[in-house]
Order: sequence, then structure tokens, then C-alpha cells
Amino acid sequence: MRRYREQIALSNAPYSVELSTGRPEDHLGEIQALFSPGPTVIITDSNVGPLYAEALKQALECAGWTVTVETVPAGESSKNWAVAGELLERLITAGLERGRPLIGLGGGVVGDLTGFVSSTYLRGAPVIQIATSLLAMVDSSVGGKTGLNHGRAKNQVGTFHQPSLVICPTGCLTTLPEREIRCGLGEWVKAGLLSNPQQIEECLDHPAFPISSNLEVWVQRIHSAIQIKARIVEADERESGERALLNLGHTFGHALEASVGFGQWSHGEAVCVGMVAAAHVSVEAGLAPANLPEKVVGILERMGLPTKTPELQGWEKALYSDKKRRGETVRFVCLEDVGKPRLQEIPLEKVIFWIQQRMFG
Repeated sequence: MRRYREQIALSNAPYSVELSTGRPEDHLGEIQALFSPGPTVIITDSNVGPLYAEALKQALECAGWTVTVETVPAGESSKNWAVAGELLERLITAGLERGRPLIGLGGGVVGDLTGFVSSTYLRGAPVIQIATSLLAMVDSSVGGKTGLNHGRAKNQVGTFHQPSLVICPTGCLTTLPEREIRCGLGEWVKAGLLSNPQQIEECLDHPAFPISSNLEVWVQRIHSAIQIKARIVEADERESGERALLNLGHTFGHALEASVGFGQWSHGEAVCVGMVAAAHVSVEAGLAPANLPEKVVGILERMGLPTKTPELQGWEKALYSDKKRRGETVRFVCLEDVGKPRLQEIPLEKVIFWIQQRMFG
């Protein structure tokens, strides 16, 4: 089994990201290096739980742990106050003590939800993130952002709560549906567009699909994406500056998700279209060469990822709920070129006009 480790060197809460070609239960040793056997709660969803929760539970119980598994419905609809409140109620009823870890076993939704619940239970419980989707491995499990959706706004409620440990067992990718693979590829391409265009070119030249047959290749590629995010998070843990670059494609992407209804588009698919929109905005703002959108579209299409959407209703209103909005402007993540991101304050009216003209005109 191939293994990699990446350290997230935060001054207050350093932790490691453990990658392997194995499964969640293969990482029992890393968990026990941090926490002694005792009570824990695994939070998972109705897709991932039947595949991996029982084996992880048995491994922990054989080592002396007492394990409760809480399962939420799969999908973006579980990222809300009601589900978070129900989980908190179960934790309070179970009497999980301060200092005992929660374990999030799943993709981005489970990770965000478990992170939020752990950040509020007893004013902050330790959390171990076990990422089972490509998107969670390359992006959402690292960095300590948690989030719930509220109404038509994506991740409008949330906290910063760093995990104690992140585990990325790429053996889980063998059971991932094709759409979820594409979802993760969107965030993986984002990492390349921000900092490492060479990794995109290498992947285009050597696709290594299906992922399930090429885990050793993909564990290296996932490690590369995590390294990019790790360096940005280390420099700006709470998104006061440089970390906002990780929102490339997310301004329009989140608006797309919200306007069609959460879950209709996967997050990664929406980010792909959002990156095309960001390329157009970058050109219109005079920051990028005219052929940038063509470059971005070419990369995404060669990887089988979406680059456009039918006309949407209400996406403009969703932009006004964007967390990066400051009055009538938005701190927009632009690209001067592939691998050259830039934060730029742009009036929302201009962003909306340019996207309308270039994406739907």
C-alpha cells in the first residue's frame, strides 16, 4: 500500500494529512497515535456508510473503542440547521465527553457538517476528517472551513475549526460514481489553474482513467493538490487575504448551485463553469489575454468537464449573498493567465453584466 504524508504547519493547530491507496480502517494507527481508545461518534451518510462505516467501526472496537455511527441522508440537502441540530442533540444525549473526537466519514457535505457540529459541541470537539470522495481529498477536507447552507446561499453559516487529522484513503475512489469523480476533478483543475499548470498538462497527456485502476498515480496527484492548498492555508488560515484565491470559480459556481437548487449541480461541476466565468471576467477587467477563456474551456473539455449552463433564473440575486461581497463590490478571483491568480475588487454590476454577456449572450 502506497502512503504519503503532508504536514499542515499552522502555528496554533498543526496536523497531518495521511494519504494511501488503502481504505479507512487501514489508518487505525494514525488515529490511535493521537487519541487513546474510548468513546467516539462516526458521522457518515447513506451512500458512504454502508460501504465503509462498519469496517472502520469494527477496527476501532477491536482496539478498545466504543463507537456510535450516525448516518445522515446523502447530498447537499443535509447541510442545514435541522440536520446539524439533530446531530448535536444526539451527541448531548450520548454524553460524549470533552476531548473525545468526532469522525467525519464521507465527502464534502459530511466533512462540512461534521466540522461544524464538532466546532460547536462543547465549544469545540476534536474532529478527524476521513475523506472518501475526490473532491474532499483534493480540497474540502483540508483547511478547517465548515459550513451550512441557508436558504439560497451556499455555506452562509460556518466556522473555522481545524481538524486534528485528515485521512485520504484513495481505495474509496473505486466505488465513487463517475459524476462524483468529475466533481472532484473540477477542484483538482482549480488547484492547477492557481499554482501548477504543469500538473494539468501531465494529466491531459496521461489521463490514468479509470481512477480505480490507477490509484498509485492518483494518490500522487491528490498529494500535489493538497500541497498547493496547504501552503496557501498556512499563509492565511482565516481567509483574510491570499486564501481567498482558493475561491476561484466559486463566485458564479455558488450562484449556479443556489439558483438551480442545491444538489442539482454537483459543487465541482458548478466550479468548472464558474472558472470559465472567472476567465471571462478577467479578460473584461483588462487583467488577462483575450484567449484565456478558450484556454480554460479547452482544459476542462479535454477532461470531460462542463463549461456552460443553460440560461439561469435568479443567479444575479445569489451573487449578492456571496461571502466575498463588500457593499457594491466583490473580491473576485481573477486569472492573469493559467497559473497566475489575482484578487481584484470589482463592482458587482460589472461582474453580472460581463457574465450575462459572455456566458449567456
